[in-house]
This record gives sequence, structure tokens and C-alpha cells, in this order.
Amino acid sequence: MEQKERILLVDDEVVFLRSTTQLLKQEGYHCDSTENAASARQLLAEHEYVLMISDIKMPGNTNLEFIHELAEVNNNLPVILITGNPSLDTAIDSVQLPVIAYLTKPFEMNELIQYIEKSMQSVRIKRTIQSTIANLQLWNHECYKLIDSGSKCTTTDMTLTPENFIEYSMQNIVRSMTDMQNVLKLYQSREQCSPVCHMFKCSRLAKLTNVLWDAIHSIERTKDSFKSKELAQLRKKLLEVIKQES
Repeated sequence: MEQKERILLVDDEVVFLRSTTQLLKQEGYHCDSTENAASARQLLAEHEYVLMISDIKMPGNTNLEFIHELAEVNNNLPVILITGNPSLDTAIDSVQLPVIAYLTKPFEMNELIQYIEKSMQSVRIKRTIQSTIANLQLWNHECYKLIDSGSKCTTTDMTLTPENFIEYSMQNIVRSMTDMQNVLKLYQSREQCSPVCHMFKCSRLAKLTNVLWDAIHSIERTKDSFKSKELAQLRKKLLEVIKQES
């Protein structure tokens, strides 16, 4: 099996860490793993990763400080947060960070794989675009060299003739078109459903629905104690949300 891009898994639950690492390796990923933020920093300094999967509550990351630090050093590295103790504070905080998913344990491995693949596809698209930019910059640079030299292309030693200029330019156009084709293929291979849609297909939907019903029932029970048009409107809106998603 062809090994995929390198990812880093950080979690202080040893059983989860080892089992998940093994499963990801079986899927073909080059997965390094460690149990704390300190050793994760060292691995990040030694190797190039395209994705990090990190627990929220662990040594060196009790309040997302490790993820905040990572965002300042390498904001381009996407992060999937996993936790057995979800909270509103960490969920809100993660919105301001390079976090592409917030998963609560236990979760289905297929759900994690889906987010990993989405991240990998984005990485491949970025690399293709960067390759296109590099090719265009080189083309621009060599064209100016052709103009300045008035005789030869510095990389191919071609004489400055219309035929050679057209041939050299077409080579660069073909490279750019190939990059564009690769990007289109990657986009076409992506699922049309957004990450928000996936939330409504997972086990968290039942929990969210129960919370909404609890809020509706609480407002109903206390409507005589608190005469409020705002509460009545809130109850109506919550009911509409429930009906739309049921």
C-alpha cells in the first residue's frame, strides 16, 4: 500500500493512542504518536506534518495553550481536536484556531478518516497551487532574462527567436494547465456535503436534539412564572429548528 502524508497524533490516553495509531497506519497513513505537548513540539520541529490530531486535556495542553502556540508558529498546520470532555469554552476557542474538526470520544473511526481525507485533499490542492505559482514565477523570471540577454535563454541556452520563445512559453502553459487539471480532479473527488452536514449524521444529533427539547420544556413549564414575549419567541424558534431537522 502506498503510504500517505505524515500526520501526528497526540493523546495521553495510552490505549486510545496506540490503537488509533495502528488503525491509521493500516489505512496507509504515516502516523507518529506521542503522549504530551512537550514531545509533540519536538516531533514538529524534527519532521514535516500535514495534519495534527490532538487531545484537548493532556499534559501541556490543559486549556488549548499548545494549540494556541502552534497557531502562532505554524498557522498552516490543520488540527483535529478530540476530547472525552467537550465544553462550550473549548468549542468556541477552537473556532479562532486552525481547527478543522472537533470530535467527542467515542467517535466512529470512519468519521475521523473522513476529516483526515478532507484535510489531505486541501493539502494536495495547496501544493498544486504552490507548484503553479513557482512555475509562473520562473517563467516570468526567465522571460525577463531573455529580454535582457537578447541572445540566449539562461536555462535552456536557446537563441532568442520567435519560435524558441513560443516553444518555451507553451511548455510553461502546459505545466500550468496540468496543475489546473489536477486541482479540478481533487475538487471533483471531494464530497459535496460540508462538515456542518456531517454533524447531523453523527451520534451528536441525538444529544443536540435532547438539549433543545429540554430547553423548550423548561420554557413551557416556567411560562406562568416569567411573563416574557422574548421567551415565547425563543420557544417558537427552537420548535422550528426541531421541525426542520426532524
